[in-house]
Amino acid sequence: MSLDEDMAELAELAAAREGEEAKDRVLTDDDLLTTIFGYLCLEDLCRCAMVRTCWRSVTSTPKFWREINLKGRTVQVSKVRHLLSQHSGVQVLNARGVAFGASDLAFLLPKLNQLESLEMDKGGYERSELAAMSDSLPCLTRLVLAGGLVGSHLPDWSVLAHPRLESLVLESGRTTRLRIQAPQLTSISLRDFQAGAFQLQEATGLASLAVHDCTKLTDTALRTLLALEGPAAGVLNALTSITLSGVPTASDETLRLVGQRHPAVAVLSLSACAALTGSAWAHHNAFPALRSLALDGCDSVTGSNLSDTVHDLLALEELRITGCAQVTTLRLQSQRLCRLELCGTRALQELDMRCARLADVVIRPLNPGLAACAALKRVQLASHAVERLHWSAFPALETVRLQCPNLRELDLSECRLLTDAVFESLGPGSGPAGYLGAGELSPGCPQLRMLKLADCEGLHVARLASPTLESLQLSQCRWLERVELDCPVLTQLSLEECTHLERAALRSRRMTRMSLGTCPRLGSIAIDCETMAELDLRGCNQLNSLSLACPALRAIDATFCSSLSDAAIEAIARCGALQELVLAVCNSVTTQGLGALAHLSQLQRLDLSYTPLEDPTPLYSACRALTSLTLSNNYMLRPEALLPLLDGGSGGGLDAAAAGAAAALQQPGAPLPLVATGTSSQPMLPQLRELDVSYCPLPQPVLAALLTRGARLHSLSINGCRGGVTDALWPLLHRRAEELCETGSMSGAGTGSSSGGTGGGGGGVGGERRAAPGTPPSAAAGLAAAPLAAPGFRGWAPEPAGPYDASSAGGSMSCGADPAAAVDAAAAQLAATAVASQCSEVPADEAAATAGGSWPAAAEAAEQRRQQGAPPPGSQQPPPPQPPQQQHSALAEHQLRSLSMVGSKELRCFCLGLAPAAVALERGLLLGGGTVAVQDGQQYALVATPLAGLRELRLSLSGRLRSLALGLPHLTDLQLNNCAELGQLVLHCPALERLSMQACKAVNERALVALVGRLPALRELDLQYCPQVTPTVVQALRRSCPSLQSVLVTPPRTVSPGL
Repeated sequence: MSLDEDMAELAELAAAREGEEAKDRVLTDDDLLTTIFGYLCLEDLCRCAMVRTCWRSVTSTPKFWREINLKGRTVQVSKVRHLLSQHSGVQVLNARGVAFGASDLAFLLPKLNQLESLEMDKGGYERSELAAMSDSLPCLTRLVLAGGLVGSHLPDWSVLAHPRLESLVLESGRTTRLRIQAPQLTSISLRDFQAGAFQLQEATGLASLAVHDCTKLTDTALRTLLALEGPAAGVLNALTSITLSGVPTASDETLRLVGQRHPAVAVLSLSACAALTGSAWAHHNAFPALRSLALDGCDSVTGSNLSDTVHDLLALEELRITGCAQVTTLRLQSQRLCRLELCGTRALQELDMRCARLADVVIRPLNPGLAACAALKRVQLASHAVERLHWSAFPALETVRLQCPNLRELDLSECRLLTDAVFESLGPGSGPAGYLGAGELSPGCPQLRMLKLADCEGLHVARLASPTLESLQLSQCRWLERVELDCPVLTQLSLEECTHLERAALRSRRMTRMSLGTCPRLGSIAIDCETMAELDLRGCNQLNSLSLACPALRAIDATFCSSLSDAAIEAIARCGALQELVLAVCNSVTTQGLGALAHLSQLQRLDLSYTPLEDPTPLYSACRALTSLTLSNNYMLRPEALLPLLDGGSGGGLDAAAAGAAAALQQPGAPLPLVATGTSSQPMLPQLRELDVSYCPLPQPVLAALLTRGARLHSLSINGCRGGVTDALWPLLHRRAEELCETGSMSGAGTGSSSGGTGGGGGGVGGERRAAPGTPPSAAAGLAAAPLAAPGFRGWAPEPAGPYDASSAGGSMSCGADPAAAVDAAAAQLAATAVASQCSEVPADEAAATAGGSWPAAAEAAEQRRQQGAPPPGSQQPPPPQPPQQQHSALAEHQLRSLSMVGSKELRCFCLGLAPAAVALERGLLLGGGTVAVQDGQQYALVATPLAGLRELRLSLSGRLRSLALGLPHLTDLQLNNCAELGQLVLHCPALERLSMQACKAVNERALVALVGRLPALRELDLQYCPQVTPTVVQALRRSCPSLQSVLVTPPRTVSPGL
């Protein structure tokens, strides 16, 4: 056995030993065992006592039997007698449910001389049993008796006496007369206990009296119980709390006597006392110490009586009202009232509170989901102490008047009938702070910080001047028409979905962001805010007047502001610090109006999506600092207007591709297009990094120029450009052999146009040259005879990562077993082909086959010519090569990192950086050095492209795309979602980390596994909604690519057998 196995076995033994020790600690903990055994019945306790000695010792200790609870358990009386006879130290006994007889109590009570709390429930109690409780239980302090008294029909008094009893509870019983003699009694509670007469003798220390559901208790018996009449009148001097619940016979006179005879009462709770009206409760200085009054379901109490009672209760601090259907108007005036709680007062219509110390006003529904006060219309409040008020969802509330000098937060949301008068009492106020007027209030909330008035449909004009307001919410106030705010410290304003808002004026010194949401009728905005940084005007399609005094404003979003005029653009142009401007779907904006943006020297991002502009070139001169420009979905855009954004190249002006694009777009007789043809090579927006021309009518020459000559762009979006993104686009995105030439004369050779003779390298007779296959016709004039690449030159694409199949390299590019030699031979052949093509016409059928056809057909044609031994047309010896570092500086400077071609529905075949070798030779593409062999033996060659630095490429939703080949060494993210017909996919992307192919159903699973195996850096693969991807395929994918961390697939649907 090895050392590791020994150590593992020792660790297991140690863990087992620790587990046994932990279990022993649990099973021998006395406190824990005492808690657990307390839930067991007597039989289970006996069984546990026979398991372990320590368990038996726990069940045998006197501490364990101090409290015995037999409630709800089926126990035989004999077992209880045996148990209590052995454990005489019981202090708490709950014997509810045990049918003790008179003999049982006579036997047990003398043995429980330490009992302090006793609860019993039986059909009746003999007078001898009551006497035994008094004589045999000297330590008893709490007694609960459920059941009637035997002999209650006799005219004699039933006596319940005990010298040390402190708490007495009588439940569900009946007797004719009951006398209670307990000098130490402090609390008595009667629950459904009926008696014709009560007497409390010697209960001078009684502090709490509660009567619940004693429906047959007469008012006379209640007065006797409260020591208001009879021989015991006036003995309850210590009574401080009275609760009357479900006593329908209680009268107003009884309460008035209670207030006069018991001046120490501080808490009074009245529930379901139908005879009470609230009249004259507190007359003649009654209840001088009452601090808390609760009324629940007292439907006969009226609002006027309650208002007078509260006014007379000078010490009242807390008032709770629940239900009380007769309380419709409540006017409270108290100097000490601190808390008011209204629950389910559905009949209340007017609430007037003039309470200087009122700090908490709670108005809530009786049940969740209901209206708190369905009929409440008017509220007035004057208080120094209140700081927060949350009164939301009052459907009938119309008027709110406040005089609250210290109010900080006010929530009146969803009060749909609230009128504009609410704003009159929310300002600083005209009266002095803390003033309580005797008549009308002097409104004012000088310390208000937050105001919520959301979904208040009754508001029409919000006019507010508050020096302290910081947050205002007016969202969903659908009938609000005008907002005028003079709030210097306002920082948050919400006006979303104010569908009828027409004018908004704001003055603030602290607001940094403002959102007007969707205000379709807003026509005028005036904002004076020196700290405003962001302004959201989305959806304000009637906005035509804009006044902004916001020197710090950095971003404006005016999407869907279709009525925005040129005057409004001039107002925006006065915000000199503006950096981001969105004018999407602004149909009224003109090119002349956008010229005012020349004052925005710091503007960096401009979005003109869905804004029809024919010629945006004035923007180029006005906004020289732009880094992001969006012109998507512009159906009127002139394609040639984009050419000034391109680099002019190193030769002055536009290169052949850009010049060809301009010439292709030039109409007969029309003026020259807007293309820079001078000596400056700088574009009109030298700092532009992001350009979006998605869904614009752009032809192939312009798209090719954008892709190849937008060297400074970092991100380019050409999503859904119909007519331009076709199979004929990709050849224009690659370098050609003739691009190694320099324009003009070179050492040892000259052009026909400059010297009048033939060029040394094949310039053609008389200096005439013809374009190579695939070269735009308009660019033919710009071509110059120049040396091509030497056979040993391999371009600037990196060498392919990983080995290549040398045996399959002998197809159309076979040159021995070395792929590099094949590429060198291909480069020599390409040089000869390119030079010859400049001196001879290209056959019409061949030009048509190579101009825009798919690469399988072109590859087949090239292979047939190779097998027949026919040399390419016009083969010549290439001139000496030039150093590539000096010829292709533009290629090294290309900075495009993200290209989006989503929704290219006319695209069937696309190559970038990698193309079939035969097609690359046929089209004269500049090879990058190396080939890639796919499963069917076809050879792909790395070709030079200005887009070799791409990091992200998106081709999703290209539903007709069938063939894709990419050779991009820096690509890390590729998205091909919903390319349902994509069946041929060749990738040479060694840095690719994320590949998304959702719903690509045409890719074969074997080809998919082989593809992933050639991606050494792949970490995330998304194959959701691809039915061909099974768990077996996922396992094969993980084996073929060790770096793969996440594979997302759609779990198979489980169909119920019954369906």
